[in-house]
Amino acid sequence: IPFSAEHVGQTIQEFGEVVDQIEGRAFGPPPLEKLMSRLPGIRTTFAVHVCRNCDARFSCSAYRDYARGSRGGAESRFRQYLDDFGDDAERTERIVAGLVDTV
Repeated sequence: IPFSAEHVGQTIQEFGEVVDQIEGRAFGPPPLEKLMSRLPGIRTTFAVHVCRNCDARFSCSAYRDYARGSRGGAESRFRQYLDDFGDDAERTERIVAGLVDTV
Protein backbone atom coordinates (compact mmCIF):
# COMPACT_ATOMS: atom_id res chain seq x y z
CA ILE A 1 0.00 0.00 0.00
CA PRO A 2 1.59 3.25 -1.01
CA PHE A 3 2.07 5.73 1.83
CA SER A 4 1.13 9.36 1.40
CA ALA A 5 1.52 11.72 4.35
CA GLU A 6 -1.23 14.03 3.09
CA HIS A 7 -3.76 11.18 3.14
CA VAL A 8 -3.16 10.01 6.73
CA GLY A 9 -5.96 12.15 8.19
CA GLN A 10 -8.43 10.98 5.53
CA THR A 11 -7.45 7.33 6.08
CA ILE A 12 -7.94 7.66 9.85
CA GLN A 13 -11.35 9.28 9.28
CA GLU A 14 -12.47 6.52 6.88
CA PHE A 15 -11.19 3.80 9.22
CA GLY A 16 -13.09 5.38 12.13
CA GLU A 17 -16.28 5.46 10.06
CA VAL A 18 -15.94 1.74 9.29
CA VAL A 19 -15.37 0.97 12.99
CA ASP A 20 -18.46 3.03 13.88
CA GLN A 21 -20.50 1.04 11.35
CA ILE A 22 -19.28 -2.27 12.75
CA GLU A 23 -19.96 -1.22 16.35
CA GLY A 24 -23.39 0.05 15.30
CA ARG A 25 -24.08 -3.29 13.63
CA ALA A 26 -24.63 -1.42 10.38
CA PHE A 27 -21.94 -3.28 8.51
CA GLY A 28 -23.55 -6.33 6.97
CA PRO A 29 -22.09 -8.95 4.69
CA PRO A 30 -22.23 -8.41 0.93
CA PRO A 31 -24.91 -10.34 -0.95
CA LEU A 32 -24.09 -13.85 -2.15
CA GLU A 33 -24.10 -12.57 -5.75
CA LYS A 34 -21.17 -10.27 -4.91
CA LEU A 35 -19.21 -13.15 -3.37
CA MET A 36 -19.70 -15.16 -6.55
CA SER A 37 -18.82 -12.28 -8.91
CA ARG A 38 -15.45 -12.10 -10.67
CA LEU A 39 -13.26 -9.13 -9.84
CA PRO A 40 -12.08 -7.05 -12.79
CA GLY A 41 -8.53 -7.85 -13.84
CA ILE A 42 -8.38 -10.89 -11.54
CA ARG A 43 -9.27 -14.45 -12.51
CA THR A 44 -10.94 -15.22 -9.20
CA THR A 45 -14.15 -14.47 -7.35
CA PHE A 46 -14.70 -11.86 -4.65
CA ALA A 47 -15.09 -14.67 -2.10
CA VAL A 48 -11.73 -16.22 -2.93
CA HIS A 49 -9.89 -12.90 -3.15
CA VAL A 50 -11.52 -11.12 -0.19
CA CYS A 51 -13.49 -13.50 2.03
CA ARG A 52 -10.75 -16.10 2.44
CA ASN A 53 -8.68 -13.37 4.13
CA CYS A 54 -11.48 -12.15 6.39
CA ASP A 55 -11.41 -13.18 10.05
CA ALA A 56 -15.20 -12.90 10.25
CA ARG A 57 -15.94 -15.30 7.38
CA PHE A 58 -16.84 -18.18 9.67
CA SER A 59 -19.67 -16.19 11.24
CA CYS A 60 -20.75 -14.54 7.98
CA SER A 61 -24.08 -15.73 6.58
CA ALA A 62 -23.11 -14.83 3.01
CA TYR A 63 -19.85 -16.81 3.22
CA ARG A 64 -21.67 -19.80 4.73
CA ASP A 65 -24.10 -19.75 1.79
CA TYR A 66 -21.18 -19.41 -0.61
CA ALA A 67 -19.30 -22.30 1.01
CA ARG A 68 -22.36 -24.56 0.94
CA GLY A 69 -22.77 -24.02 -2.80
CA SER A 70 -19.10 -23.96 -3.77
CA ARG A 71 -17.04 -26.74 -5.25
CA GLY A 72 -13.77 -25.16 -4.09
CA GLY A 73 -11.40 -27.20 -1.94
CA ALA A 74 -11.24 -24.85 1.04
CA GLU A 75 -14.98 -24.28 1.02
CA SER A 76 -15.80 -27.99 0.74
CA ARG A 77 -13.67 -28.71 3.82
CA PHE A 78 -15.38 -25.84 5.65
CA ARG A 79 -18.80 -27.17 4.60
CA GLN A 80 -18.35 -30.32 6.70
CA TYR A 81 -18.17 -28.14 9.83
CA LEU A 82 -21.09 -25.94 8.81
CA ASP A 83 -23.37 -28.91 8.38
CA ASP A 84 -22.27 -30.83 11.49
CA PHE A 85 -24.68 -29.89 14.26
CA GLY A 86 -23.51 -32.69 16.54
CA ASP A 87 -25.63 -35.34 18.18
CA ASP A 88 -28.80 -34.65 20.21
CA ALA A 89 -26.85 -34.13 23.45
CA GLU A 90 -24.49 -31.60 21.87
CA ARG A 91 -27.36 -29.66 20.28
CA THR A 92 -29.17 -29.54 23.62
CA GLU A 93 -26.00 -28.32 25.37
CA ARG A 94 -25.66 -25.45 22.87
CA ILE A 95 -29.28 -24.44 23.35
CA VAL A 96 -29.01 -24.52 27.15
CA ALA A 97 -25.67 -22.65 27.08
CA GLY A 98 -27.29 -19.91 25.01
CA LEU A 99 -30.12 -19.34 27.45
CA VAL A 100 -29.77 -16.26 29.60
CA ASP A 101 -30.89 -16.28 33.21
CA THR A 102 -33.23 -13.29 33.43
CA VAL A 103 -33.97 -13.65 37.14
